[in-house]
Amino acid sequence: MLRSRVAVVTGAARGMGEQICLKMARYGADIAVLDLDGEGAKETAQKVEALGRRAIGLQVDVSNKAQVDKAFAAAVAVFGKVDILSNNAGICVPALMTEVTEAQWDKSFAVNCKGAMLMCQAAAKIMQENNYGRIIVTASQSGKAGEYANGPYCVSKATVGMMMQILTIELAKYNILSNSISPGYTNTELFRNGMADRGTQEGRPAKELIDELMENVPAGRAAEPEEIAELVCFLGSEKNSYISGTDILIAGGNVMY
Repeated sequence: MLRSRVAVVTGAARGMGEQICLKMARYGADIAVLDLDGEGAKETAQKVEALGRRAIGLQVDVSNKAQVDKAFAAAVAVFGKVDILSNNAGICVPALMTEVTEAQWDKSFAVNCKGAMLMCQAAAKIMQENNYGRIIVTASQSGKAGEYANGPYCVSKATVGMMMQILTIELAKYNILSNSISPGYTNTELFRNGMADRGTQEGRPAKELIDELMENVPAGRAAEPEEIAELVCFLGSEKNSYISGTDILIAGGNVMY
């Protein structure tokens, strides 16, 4: 499905980003693995290579334009092109809207909004030259439905869908399709650790908290990272020939529009 394609994947040292890299590799893509954790990025790249595909692992802060541009230059130098961007990098800074500090707000938007813009901008310049591209940015169900004490994350993730609409208006004529996905609860290390921290604060077992959350999910469970990765691979492939400017919820029915 992705044979001979080249993908740039951010937030790829672990969790959903790592699984997106591995799934894409199994479908035949070569991968530039980007993460703030440089060693983690290199480890994921090694796993991609073990699947028989080419890969490079790079330490990148997606909110830093110079680092983003350098990463894309490195990807083109190694692979000759970039066909797919999967921007999965994100940060959650919990805070009440009435108490959030400027620093917390700016940190959230630097990664979740500005970082997504910089990645899309750099990818689009290369894709326009080749008259082909697929852009997929990971948003969140939290950008669809507000959550208590999670304003910076919810609002910054809500910007992503509009960003994809504008990119579609600007880039569809170059055969570049731009979409976002909004995962719900997903069985990642980040999710499990977050539940463990909350459990410690509330004096309750993490499993009890997770079970309570799952009671509100019609599917009755969290997503597995591989399920998220499968959707990204489809949107990043030629099989997706007409979907653009859309946000796709993959939340087991927890949030429905």
